[in-house]
Amino acid sequence: MKYLLPLLFVFLSTFTARSQGFGVSFGGASSKSFLFDVFYKKNLTRYYFGISLQRNGQLGQSKSTQLSNYGRSVTGQGEYFQTFDFKYGRVFKEKFILIGEISLGSDKAYTNYSDNRFSAGGYHLIRGSFFTAGIGIGGNYIVEDNVEIGVGYNTKRGVGLLLAFSF
Repeated sequence: MKYLLPLLFVFLSTFTARSQGFGVSFGGASSKSFLFDVFYKKNLTRYYFGISLQRNGQLGQSKSTQLSNYGRSVTGQGEYFQTFDFKYGRVFKEKFILIGEISLGSDKAYTNYSDNRFSAGGYHLIRGSFFTAGIGIGGNYIVEDNVEIGVGYNTKRGVGLLLAFSF
């Protein structure tokens, strides 16, 4: 979160530039995931390429093997996902954009371990990684030429909200 605000400021400060057809969007979803997209708009179409990252209670750094000098006290376990998102949007009624999407990525099962040498008070060990996919539909409303707000549903992320800026 501490990196999101400076990035948002940089993108907001570029509004004085003439629109080039490129943009970025930021958002969140009900699955505790963060969304980030870059997009290209040409006439009435939009092409989006993005990522979704879920924070689901995993601690600190990710480790694939446990070393003997790391902490061994289990403090929790769960799953989280990371996906690449591909979207296509089409403008209709001059102010609305209908968007379809597909998400491809991985689900990771983890176990949290306590260890004060890590910034979050511990680390998480990946127990397994599995392919995952989701599909979704959404819509954006064009507030101004360079600003859009959107809502959508994806079978992997759940309900999401986003804010998009174009340059």
